[in-house]
Amino acid sequence: MWRYGDAGDKWKVKDGDVWVAGGNVLVCGDIEKIPIQRLFEKFGTPDLTYVDPPWNKGNLKSFFTKAGFKGAEVDFHKFIRRLIAIVKRTHGPVYIEMGKQNIYTLAVVIKESGGEVLNIWDVTYYRKHPSKLVRAIWGDFPYNKDIDFSGLDDDNTPYEAIAKEPLKPGAIVFDACTGRGLTCRAAYSNKKKFMGIELHPRRLAVAIDWLAEQGEQPRRAGTIHE
Repeated sequence: MWRYGDAGDKWKVKDGDVWVAGGNVLVCGDIEKIPIQRLFEKFGTPDLTYVDPPWNKGNLKSFFTKAGFKGAEVDFHKFIRRLIAIVKRTHGPVYIEMGKQNIYTLAVVIKESGGEVLNIWDVTYYRKHPSKLVRAIWGDFPYNKDIDFSGLDDDNTPYEAIAKEPLKPGAIVFDACTGRGLTCRAAYSNKKKFMGIELHPRRLAVAIDWLAEQGEQPRRAGTIHE
């Protein structure tokens, strides 16, 4: 799960970096600190979000530790509130994977932020772990009422969500916890633009390297704080 190959040595991503590869934008940093409004104003507002965030405090702390932030204090509920404050800007449906332990917390935060929970499906994670997939929306945007993800694995759900939702040509797919780029690959395979944020530089480098393999010629385009 935590093997990244040589992508990190090849691309040397640093905290705060903004990388551009074709029509795709990848940002390295903590969602608590990134100026989201500036990001969306510069590169566009997402038309669909698909995100698999940490599912609990221990998971969140592990991600910070592995990203080099040892001893960082983490507050899971604060993280979820910040995540929702970001994804609610999406001009279309928002998909969030979550373990059953905190599914109620997630639903409450969505509703408190003015969103509507459209669906909660039982899916799997790594083909064996039971998990939940939530679809929510903020505002009057079109979405596919006939989708059913019940029983699918999260290897497939990002691709299916992007393929089946009524997205316009040139639509932007967003992932606030990009990891090694599963949603990025799904967006690219569906001929959509991708915008992502990832805390761990070496994990983000894997996504950048994959885009390079597709011929997109990634380049560092400054920092998110410039």
